[in-house]
This record gives sequence, C-alpha cells and structure tokens, in this order.
Amino acid sequence: SLKQIYEKKGDWEKVVSTLKRRIDVAPDDERAKLLVEQGDVLLSKISDKQRAGKSYVAALELKGDDRNLLTKLMAVYSETKDWSKLVEVILRIAELVSDKVQLAKYYNTAAAISHLELARLDEAADYYEQALDMLPSLGKAFEGLVSVLTQKSDWSRLEKAYRDRIKRLEGLKDAEAPSTKDIAFLYDSLGELLKHRMGRPSDAVEAFEKAQKPHLK
Repeated sequence: SLKQIYEKKGDWEKVVSTLKRRIDVAPDDERAKLLVEQGDVLLSKISDKQRAGKSYVAALELKGDDRNLLTKLMAVYSETKDWSKLVEVILRIAELVSDKVQLAKYYNTAAAISHLELARLDEAADYYEQALDMLPSLGKAFEGLVSVLTQKSDWSRLEKAYRDRIKRLEGLKDAEAPSTKDIAFLYDSLGELLKHRMGRPSDAVEAFEKAQKPHLK
C-alpha cells in the first residue's frame, strides 16, 4: 500500500526504498520478482541504468535461467556500453536457446562485440565459427571471421575457413544454394591467400582454376 501511494505521487526514489525494505526480508521467490520490479523502476522512471543493472544481476543470482530477465540486462549493458558484461549475458541467453538460427545470431553478436568493441580477436574468431556451425549461410559471420583472421595474420586458419565455407555452401540445395558467382569469389580469395600470404603457387593455381569453374569440387 505504501508503495502504491508513492507511485501515485511519482516519488520513485521512495518507491525504490520501499521495495528495498521488502526485498531485505522477502523469501527468495518473492525477492527475485521484487528485484526485477526495482530494476524496472530504476530504469524506466529514474533512468539510473547502473543501479538498474545491479538490481537485475541480484535477481539473476536467484533466477539464473530467466530469459526475460537476461534480455532486460542485455539492454542495460548495451545502453551503458559495458561490452564485456554484454557478451557474458548474450552467451548466457544462448545457453537457453535451442533454435539454430537464433543461436547463430547470438553467437554472431557476441563475436562482433568481442571483435569491434573489445578487440578480443581469439574469442571473436571462436564465436564467429560457432555462429557458422549453427547457420552456414550467415554471410556476416563469415565476413567477420575473415576480418579477424586477417588482423591476426592467421593464414592457416583463414585457409581452413575458406575451404570450410566453400564445402558448406556447395552442400546447400535448392533455395539455399549459393550462386556460382559466390563460389567463384571464394575460390578466387582462397587463391590470393595461397599465392600472396602462404607462398603456395601450385595450390593457388588450383584454386584460381576452380574460380573459373565453380561447379568443380
């Protein structure tokens, strides 16, 4: 009742303090719910993202498999640009997802943040590869992987990435099948890598020949 009075008055700090007093004595199930409510007030009414995040984290410790709560926390970390924690939350959400398309998008997002915001290239490469394992046709993940491995000068892994990409795309059928132009581009890029970065001209020639005849395997 006291909380409702403060809500009607628009005194949101008093609402938060009233919730906190109840949280301190509530059983775990109720405490988790109240912590989320407190976080929502802090976020939407007071615009205190830092305190809202702490409230959601406290709720998550009591209810770690709540996807809705994780999504709230993901939004907070995204707005505050707390990239490291955002990646952690994205990966926790991914653990609760079974759909491969959704999983691929989560891993690709984690990879992009690790790559572009945190400069954690090894982690980024791993997440890009996991995204491609879930959804081989996800072009953005492959482009990100090529960029990361080029930055790392990891030519052997990049060669494997090109060959895996070609094999996966050639295995797709019907509407998912890539164009011959896409396959040709991959063979051409592989040839350039083999010739200029790895010093393997004979293998480069083979790749260039396949670029001109992408139906060959």
